[in-house]
Amino acid sequence: MLADKRISSLNNEMRDRIYDIFLEYESMKCTTREFDLSDFVNSLHSSLVSEGYNGDMVDFFYIDEVQDLTMTQIALLKYVCMNIKEGFLFAGDTAQTIARGIDFRFEDIRSLFYTAFLAENEASNEGLKHGKRVHLSHMFQLSQNFRTHCGILRMAQSIMSLLYFFFPSSVDKLNPETGLVHGEAPVLLESDNDENAIMTIFGESKSKHGNLHGFGAEQVILVRDDATKKQIIDLVGKQALVLTIVECKGLEFQDVLLYNFFGSSPLRNKWRVLYGYMEDKYIIAHSEQISHPGFDRSKHYLLCSELEQLYVAITRTRQRLWICENTDD
Repeated sequence: MLADKRISSLNNEMRDRIYDIFLEYESMKCTTREFDLSDFVNSLHSSLVSEGYNGDMVDFFYIDEVQDLTMTQIALLKYVCMNIKEGFLFAGDTAQTIARGIDFRFEDIRSLFYTAFLAENEASNEGLKHGKRVHLSHMFQLSQNFRTHCGILRMAQSIMSLLYFFFPSSVDKLNPETGLVHGEAPVLLESDNDENAIMTIFGESKSKHGNLHGFGAEQVILVRDDATKKQIIDLVGKQALVLTIVECKGLEFQDVLLYNFFGSSPLRNKWRVLYGYMEDKYIIAHSEQISHPGFDRSKHYLLCSELEQLYVAITRTRQRLWICENTDD
């Protein structure tokens, strides 16, 4: 379910290929007699439409991290709460939409409410009160950040600016967040190889001194995926908490070490497309003539999810952020 004004970033050829893959996937599920979360949600909708809901009703729903839900999952709530006027409160951050298969904006929820909640209630005269239609409240932005200092917030806002520039229909346009205190700017650490970077941070190698100088409970190493997580755990053992970006979502730490995010990125040298933004905003002079590709949404579609993952990672810290990379590009 997408809002009517949403435009697909895929051309017809790509959409046909994806649909063919989908049909093959559905065939494999039938052959192995398996189902996925979408099948489960669709089955619930079918059962509720045909048989109705016979359980206890809910008066109010307060949902945080709503960006992790699909529109079909949110639509299930209409069966258990009839308080359309004031029974739903959703909170979340569209820049933190890193769950696979979900493309979220608050505008999509508003569209869903008009089409799936209000329309159905008004059709049955349950949404009409004294001849007046029920209207949705305006969105309220929480722009004061009580966790992260201004040094980190400035970097986070720069990532949001990139999302607004390259993918304006993928995130809600919000005012910049403000912090209560000033703090250190993020630090970039460069190294020639993976193991030396970790050993430099944690002290001498275990072979020389038997153990490493570890992080505390308020520090974390963030990595891209489970494979990298296993590699780092093999190096540091129990001396540091190592989490993937997906695992750290919703958590906060005093200090964060983001490890090899760009070096392990599937975008590789396509990150250079950001130079186009920097030229457009006069961050770098056009006379510098830095080689970079022009932005093509069909070729650089991964950039959106990469920026969202980066946003989640850097906003986990309250104080210090180290970005450790082992590539010069």
